[in-house]
Amino acid sequence: MADRAATLSALGLTPAGGRGGDIAVTGLAVDSRHVRPGTGFHAALALLMTLVAMAMQARGRLSAARIAPLRILRLWTDWAAFAGLVGVAAALLPGLVA
Repeated sequence: MADRAATLSALGLTPAGGRGGDIAVTGLAVDSRHVRPGTGFHAALALLMTLVAMAMQARGRLSAARIAPLRILRLWTDWAAFAGLVGVAAALLPGLVA
């Protein structure tokens, strides 16, 4: 990993605090304040809605008249999956580019 490490000057950065020399960047730390908590909530709500739909199906309460909640669930889970994939890509992309 050290042989692939970029230096601060190669990234167009300078060391904080006026420290001299060029520092090798060997990892990336993500501050938890920058992670949006809404994605986890969205996924948990999608799971709850899925469980309700499965319970409705098990009780035989799904019909053509009650299809709207399933369409909403489909949109909700698609969005949760998309947000999750974007989050994973954002976390992994800096490592793949380097």
